[in-house]
Amino acid sequence: MLWDVAYYMDRHEFGGLMAAFHSVAGTIRSAMEIQQGLAGSDESGVPRARVRIGIAAGEPVAEGDDLFGAAVQLAARLCQRAAPGSILVSGGVHDLALGKGFLFGRRRRLRLKGFEESVSAYEVIWHDRAPQAEPAEDASRP
Repeated sequence: MLWDVAYYMDRHEFGGLMAAFHSVAGTIRSAMEIQQGLAGSDESGVPRARVRIGIAAGEPVAEGDDLFGAAVQLAARLCQRAAPGSILVSGGVHDLALGKGFLFGRRRRLRLKGFEESVSAYEVIWHDRAPQAEPAEDASRP
C-alpha cells in the first residue's frame, strides 16, 4: 500500500504515523490507496475508520531516527486541517503532481500554526478513482 516509501515512523505521541517518499506521485498513490482501503463498511456493516492525510514536499532535517523541519510541520498542519477521509496537499505537491493523472479540488489558502504566511492547499479527489489514473484534470483551474 505504501508506494516507493523511503522512511516510515509510527508517531504514537502524535496519534499518527509519518512516511517519507522518493516521489510525489508515489506519495499520492499511497494516500489514495489508504483512503480507498478504509472507505465504506466492513462485512458486518460497521463503518471503517476515517483518517486525515496531509502531504507536503521539501527537504526534512534528519536527526537520529526522526525527521524534522518545515516540510514535516507543513504536512502535520495539513493533516490537522484535512477532513476525515480526505487527502490535503500543499501547493508545492500539487504543482509537482500536475500531468501525473491526479484530480485536485479548488485551491484554498490556509492560515496554519507555525507559518507566518497563508499556504496554498488542494484536496486530492480520490473517490472512485484508481491510484494510477489517466492524465490529470485539474479542477482548480477556472
